[in-house]
Amino acid sequence: MDSSNPIISVVVIAYNHEKYIEQTLNGILDQKINVPFEVVIGEDASTDGTRSIIKRYCITNSNIILLDSSVNKGMQKNFIDTISACKGKYIALCEGDDYWLGDDKLQTQFDFLESNPDYAAIAHNSYKLYDNWNSPWSITQAKKRGEDVEKLSGYVGTCSAGHKQGDIGFDYFLFEKWPFHTASFFFRNIGMDKFPEVLKITATPDKVLFATVLKYGKIFFEDKIRAVYRVHEGGVTNQSSNSSVKVPYHLNKIETVRSFYQISPPSEHEKIKGVIAEQYLQVAIYEKGRKRVSNLYKAIKLRPSFLVKKIRIVTSIVFRTVFKR
Repeated sequence: MDSSNPIISVVVIAYNHEKYIEQTLNGILDQKINVPFEVVIGEDASTDGTRSIIKRYCITNSNIILLDSSVNKGMQKNFIDTISACKGKYIALCEGDDYWLGDDKLQTQFDFLESNPDYAAIAHNSYKLYDNWNSPWSITQAKKRGEDVEKLSGYVGTCSAGHKQGDIGFDYFLFEKWPFHTASFFFRNIGMDKFPEVLKITATPDKVLFATVLKYGKIFFEDKIRAVYRVHEGGVTNQSSNSSVKVPYHLNKIETVRSFYQISPPSEHEKIKGVIAEQYLQVAIYEKGRKRVSNLYKAIKLRPSFLVKKIRIVTSIVFRTVFKR
């Protein structure tokens, strides 16, 4: 099948995924589909053997495009550059530490969007796999996610959190409750010019991508497991738990959510304001001195009701500021 004119582009971003990248690529290349597809890989100057493994796959798979990356770009730029290089009508995502199950994922998702022009994307359920699952770190992460530690095994639950099959609305992305993982997302290639500038700096580019795609059509969630989301200590989504990065994390989140004003209808703007206010309150908790007071003021200005609903938190912040704690 001629992959020089692909209908589907599979995006893989990878950094130090030497342990996982073969399983990722095998899951993609095993797909049985009746249209040509390319695999566009943004390998971000890994310090391990990730790039060498990918090059070996390139020798026998002409549909793999390995982008040049002599220097480390960082997650956001690598993500943007890789998607920008896609030529397909549709784009599928699979990070270099996750992998797909079965051989009909792409065909199923392609058929759905071809048959439903009012939909911009389709996603599905995924297993969560704790890497080195019996380590202290994995047990801590499982507890944070409300998993039953006594039942810990390699596969621990799914990403759906009991969500039923059906359409996914804006609230799921604003309140970070979407029931699918990045490796399940399959969407129409709307062009990078449609995405807000915050995509270049946000710590959660997938969240911005999902919410932006929703502006151009509905998103359907299929409650069938077709991928595995690997939870491990080096994973991008597990970097914000360190207390030393809480302030920049919440400030980044404010900028991310603020961009939602551009991609959502006015009916959603009051909810956006509330989420931003909550993030300013979180910044105030971890900041000190004048910065603490400034962020508390911003939170209350956006949500005066915090003086009642969040009185214990507000009082604690004021007390620590007055007594310089």
